[in-house]
Amino acid sequence: MGSFSCDLAAAERALAATPPEGTRGYLGFIVPREWNVGCTARTFNRPEAARAAFTATRAIVEKQLRDNPDNGLTWALLGEVKAALGEKQEAIAAGQRACELWPLSREPGWGLRTLRSLAIIYASVGEKDLAL
Repeated sequence: MGSFSCDLAAAERALAATPPEGTRGYLGFIVPREWNVGCTARTFNRPEAARAAFTATRAIVEKQLRDNPDNGLTWALLGEVKAALGEKQEAIAAGQRACELWPLSREPGWGLRTLRSLAIIYASVGEKDLAL
């Protein structure tokens, strides 16, 4: 098993290589660049920068949901963003909505991704038993 190190310069190079509009995925799902900025800021203990980036991400993702309200991956990301912002009940509701839209029984691959996001949300908001 290799070692893991947090290298701020490498993280900043990766962010610089991320398109401003984010990364496009399945069925129009877009991970905003701001999400990666927030995760990087959180990793390097920059809470103000993380909060600002997650707040920007929330606005972008909410707009995506107005345009495409049935995308489970977008709901899952909204839940993770709300969890990062400390919005516990809203985060859980968004994660549950993702799993309702794309259940594991109907969407084996993507349903697993939404279910994983729900577990991350539960763990992020302190609901460890539900996460498991």
